[in-house]
Amino acid sequence: LQAAEAGVASAMSAVALAYEHGVGVEESAAKAAKWYRAVLGASGGGRDEAGDCARGERAEGAEREAWRDEAEEEARRLAGGDMSEYDVLSALARLYEAGDGDL
Repeated sequence: LQAAEAGVASAMSAVALAYEHGVGVEESAAKAAKWYRAVLGASGGGRDEAGDCARGERAEGAEREAWRDEAEEEARRLAGGDMSEYDVLSALARLYEAGDGDL
């Protein structure tokens, strides 16, 4: 969850799948949809590296980037962590089609 909250797309899709199917968490279509939408937002790039230009921030930026890369690799090993954009859109469509009013 920490990696998903930090914006790691593979972790977000794994969390979404867990909520969709109630794996390790209480099943929640609303939370699953929230995370699937977050994956779609994250897959557009979304990384703002403009702030890394100041002195001393480059090393911190490199550490953050290394952590994100490692977290992304680990999350891909989780169920749902390797979902393609098509898979995410399909899962989101299924949730909307099921018609949970909280979406």
